[in-house]
Amino acid sequence: MTPDEHRNAWYWVQALPDRWTACERPASPAPDRSWFTLRLSTDAADGDPYEFWRHRVFYDFAADRRADQSVPFYASAQAVVSLRGEFVYSRSADLAGARTGAGISQLPNANLTIGFMLSGRRDYEAGSWRHRAEAGQLYLYDAAVASRLEMSEHQVTYLSIKADAVDRVLPQGRQDHASLLYRLERSPLRPFLQMQLAMLIEARRRPDPPDSGRLLDIASDLALLMLQQAPELPDMDVGELRRGLIVAAQHVIATNLDNARLDADYIAGQLGVSRATLYRAFAGHGLTIAGHIRAIRLIRARHLIEHSAAGDKISDLILRCGIEDSVHFARQFRELFGIRPSEIKGIRFGQNVV
Repeated sequence: MTPDEHRNAWYWVQALPDRWTACERPASPAPDRSWFTLRLSTDAADGDPYEFWRHRVFYDFAADRRADQSVPFYASAQAVVSLRGEFVYSRSADLAGARTGAGISQLPNANLTIGFMLSGRRDYEAGSWRHRAEAGQLYLYDAAVASRLEMSEHQVTYLSIKADAVDRVLPQGRQDHASLLYRLERSPLRPFLQMQLAMLIEARRRPDPPDSGRLLDIASDLALLMLQQAPELPDMDVGELRRGLIVAAQHVIATNLDNARLDADYIAGQLGVSRATLYRAFAGHGLTIAGHIRAIRLIRARHLIEHSAAGDKISDLILRCGIEDSVHFARQFRELFGIRPSEIKGIRFGQNVV
């Protein structure tokens, strides 16, 4: 594969039927971008479409041979892939198969997949746990364990999260899949994860969507938060939904502090909600969006100043927090902490500040 092909979005089409296989799949994204896209389709098959899909896409999954060969098989998938994980939107005719012990040994993969059925039915079995998911419902797939699944004609969207990230938030292990699924279903963050995946589906309409990498990061972080947090209520109410929205918004703020244009419009756009909905969620907890952003920026700026090197300029440090007006910053900093930024710098390096 040429550098230009690696740098741009990847398309699996008839003109390039052999450019992407199990052994040629890139180990990391292009050096100038942290993510790339894939478009996969049985339209690229040279021969039987089902055999093509079995060997090219489900290479780590032992798909069954189709019992009724007279029924045409079709499948397509569009994906966003990064070092954090993968987002996939897929539609397919019915299929079935298993993740076997031999397959786990030969092609180790301990990623955890969280998916939503858009249409169709999915029956999954892992050990003694059996689960059926239908349209509108969540499902789990753990590549680290032997399992079997059967799917009718379907459309799905799912998020595959890297094993090391999952293990960090689940230090006790993930063997109890029923409890994990319950946690995901009852999480107040669930609507916002669904919204992120819906936005990624919408972004696929563009040939090389510029926001997909950021949307994938937000979706991955929300999913990890959902796995980490135990459900608090048997059924979500408005208060829980608003709390979930605040958690999601706080993540957007924390990961975009260096963006000077970070405001309610930006956050609402990233989360796929209206600005009014965002305002109501914060107001319900006695907060304002602008005040929250300002406080987080000031706290972050103080941390950077307290851990700065002697030659670091305060003006450069606060730019990393999205703060451009140093005079306004100094006044707000002193109002919050009772000390000037330059005084903290002077104390750190034993300098007298007048």
